[in-house]
Order: sequence, then C-alpha cells, then structure tokens
Amino acid sequence: MNSISAKALSNNLRKHLRAAGYFQKDLADELGLHPKVLSRKLSGNGNAHLTEVEVRRIITTLARWQAITTQNEAIQLLELAQKEQSSCRERRGGRATPPGVGTGRGAADHAGGARW
Repeated sequence: MNSISAKALSNNLRKHLRAAGYFQKDLADELGLHPKVLSRKLSGNGNAHLTEVEVRRIITTLARWQAITTQNEAIQLLELAQKEQSSCRERRGGRATPPGVGTGRGAADHAGGARW
C-alpha cells in the first residue's frame, strides 16, 4: 500500500470508529485479529495487507455499529481499499485484485448483504 492510500484508509476508518465511540482495538477484536496486526495491515507495513474478506467484515462491522450509515460511506471505504489493493498488486508484479473489491457493485454486495 502506498503511504497516501494507507494513510487515507486508516484515517477514514479511525474517523468513523471514533464518531461511533469505538477504537481500532475494538475493530481488531471483532475481526479476531491482534490490534498490532490490524495496525500493520492498515498501515501496509511489511507484507501485511487487508484481504477482501477483511475489508467486507470491516464494512459490515462499521455498519452494524452504525459507524457508517450510508452507502456512500461504504463505497468510499471500498474505493480506498481498492487503491490499497491496486498498490499491492503493482508491487506483486500485476497479480489481480481480489474479486469483488472495487468492482462497482453496490455496497450491499461488499458488506455481506447490509442494505442502506
């Protein structure tokens, strides 16, 4: 993940979490990740990157916690994740982005069926 997209995704997530009274540690617990692992994935340190499943679970969790309440907020997070995935793909020699991330389908397809 390049530093711009990593920072944008991380900042956006943090903003939504704080507005709803949650912290990154709460999200890590919900995802079953150690907080330091989630932190590395969000910052793109080393080989740590969010998977498609993790992106979906993050968006679903934020919707359930009402940290995001509109489809546009979900789409914005998906677009930031798409930038992160594209950056990772470039570093891996052009391998494809995982299916479903940033394909233009509705947020409900990405968020495990959540509807706004």
